[in-house]
Amino acid sequence: LSAAGIKVVVVHGGGKAISRALAASKVDTQFKHGLRVSDAASMQVIEQTLNHEVNLEICEILQAKSARPLGIYGNQILVCDKKEVQVNGESLDLGFVGETHTVKTKIIKKALNDGYIPIISPLAQDASGQIYNTNADEAAARVAGALRARRLVYLCDVPGLMRDVDQPESLISSLKADEVAALVQDGTINRGMIPKTDSAVQALKNGVHRVHFVDGEQAHSLLLEIFTDQGVGTEIVNA
Repeated sequence: LSAAGIKVVVVHGGGKAISRALAASKVDTQFKHGLRVSDAASMQVIEQTLNHEVNLEICEILQAKSARPLGIYGNQILVCDKKEVQVNGESLDLGFVGETHTVKTKIIKKALNDGYIPIISPLAQDASGQIYNTNADEAAARVAGALRARRLVYLCDVPGLMRDVDQPESLISSLKADEVAALVQDGTINRGMIPKTDSAVQALKNGVHRVHFVDGEQAHSLLLEIFTDQGVGTEIVNA
């Protein structure tokens, strides 16, 4: 896409790498209702893993493809508040887990105008400078909305949104934003796809034109989704 003159921004996650790093560092990981708690010791490992390992690895992969990546630590450009989490009416304290509300787009736009592909980690900081871990899907949606991106694409480990996960032919090719809530309600959209679709709908509200879900392991899925009429994944558009 970049070689074709399209400006691309990458926001990455790193959950599995974080789990491995925490285990290797012998840092105990606490979970509350299945959600990871990020305490001070965990955050040191998380910051090191996301900013200095995962981000660097993605930059090196792109450099090997003759692209021009520019690693940007999320906490340099994403501003957040501590995330308030409620489960069954109970408030959960997940430690240094944040929710991004502001994106400093100047650094991203300069990188794009200089011909780079910004590679952004999903860390943010609050007004006092404290660094927080954030949900990468939500961070991507915030960045896309702030940039008024034409498209936001989520790379998944499945072909897209499916009515039956065991039936690839049940793939939902196109969907309107106002149809998402009903699919969450009936269980069609569940588990890890819920934060992705929530973020997708928010991004559309913030000015993004289209949101796509594609299989990150399928060769050329990004090109096939964007440059063919039918596409290969799921597209969500405003009603």
